[in-house]
Amino acid sequence: MKKLFALLVIILLLFVSYSCFGSVDNATTTLLTDSTIISPPTNVNVTESILTYSEVTLADSYEIEVTDQSNNSQVSYKVSNSTDLAFLLLNGNYTLRMKSLSISGVDSEYSNSVSFTILNSKKTSEIEGITLKNQEYVRFLGRTYYDESISATTIYSTASGFEVGFYGTSLEATFLATNTSSISKQPYFIVFLDGETDPTKGNTFILYASEVSYTLVSGLGEGYHHIRIVKRSEATDSVFSLKSISTDGSFAALPTEKTLKIQFIGASTMMGYGNLAAKPSESKSTENSNGMFAYPYLTSYMLDSEISILGASGWGISRGYNTGGVIDAVKNIPNAFDYVGIDNNAEVLTALPKWNQSSFVPNIIVVNLGSNDFNSSGYDSMSSVNQTAFVEQFVINYVDFLTKLHTYFPDAIIICAYGILSDNTAIENATLEVVSEANTAFSSVYGFKMTTGSVLDFSFGSDYHPSIQTHLVAANDLVNFILEITSYERIHEQITLN
Repeated sequence: MKKLFALLVIILLLFVSYSCFGSVDNATTTLLTDSTIISPPTNVNVTESILTYSEVTLADSYEIEVTDQSNNSQVSYKVSNSTDLAFLLLNGNYTLRMKSLSISGVDSEYSNSVSFTILNSKKTSEIEGITLKNQEYVRFLGRTYYDESISATTIYSTASGFEVGFYGTSLEATFLATNTSSISKQPYFIVFLDGETDPTKGNTFILYASEVSYTLVSGLGEGYHHIRIVKRSEATDSVFSLKSISTDGSFAALPTEKTLKIQFIGASTMMGYGNLAAKPSESKSTENSNGMFAYPYLTSYMLDSEISILGASGWGISRGYNTGGVIDAVKNIPNAFDYVGIDNNAEVLTALPKWNQSSFVPNIIVVNLGSNDFNSSGYDSMSSVNQTAFVEQFVINYVDFLTKLHTYFPDAIIICAYGILSDNTAIENATLEVVSEANTAFSSVYGFKMTTGSVLDFSFGSDYHPSIQTHLVAANDLVNFILEITSYERIHEQITLN
């Protein structure tokens, strides 16, 4: 009986102890919740439609309540500093007040009201026609061209595309496309949401008809969003054009452009030629080729840069598989660089105005050319005399191209990459000779030898092109090389694949 009584006493004491500590925990929780009550923003001001304010410690975000003075209607938006209210409101007189939103869920009171006037409204929910040419609403990435004959902006090369900012929950777009009747050539693009650029996290779309409308994103939360659309297939397979884009809300100011810019110039490996293929005998297609998993885009991702790619599979400095191995004054990469680029008929777009080189001024230029010049021409079977003449001409043409690039972009460093395709010694020696000669005329030209998949014992993609595994290594090595010769920093770690 005494043992039973003692046991009951112990249980009672444990219960009382638990209750006391429970009360302390609840009190502490209440105290912490109370302590997270925050103040509204101060110094709220609207100058020429630009909203500014002093931010608040512990605020997660901010919301404005806008009252239209003409009809007393009210609307709320989540905003950030320097929001341009002209994108959200029509012309008229307004008042607004702001509150701070706390991550704990206990928001501030509203600030005092501020009166302002919108005189030049930019509010729109649909962009089409000539408005696409005005990059106030749409920022086009890479080399694109507004074609008046189809009232659409055409997107050519891998990693080209566009981005928009908007207030709303969904976004729809209509596209035109070429070569859609051929499944192996249908264009692919990736949609990235709200600053994401990791290629494993974007959503893939296929343009399966000459005109297709897609809901690009939907079901988003209230507030500012932006999307980035990037073409993952290459121009010689197919191109597509943006005809219109609309939101259930209104378009907003564009996201901030990235500071670092890298121009890539090359051929098939830069486009991700067959890098998803299971084996070399699998024919290359847009389905098994993903430029987002090729070393140019992966390099850009890790350095968080803007990217532009000019190139095409089979093309070279003066000749390639596209010319049957003979020199062609038009169908070569140095000539194509002066134009918007190359189209789905493998033609340089000479009928269009020359590309405005000031539209994309790179800090770094990476060139990877030569394999197609040597391999398409039957260099290995030439006599030694012809081989010597071939190399001499190749070096002259390559140095001339680098000189042109330096003239366009005198502050950019130039990296001549080679080797990812198991290039022979002749290509390596010729490329290093190019680097040496270019550096006698101007500085900041570097040679960079890439590691081939055969050395890494990786599998190959279509036609013995690099697989994703090889591209991952190549991109990481290139980033490390860039960090050695510049003051830039790695922003993202290399992606990992399941």
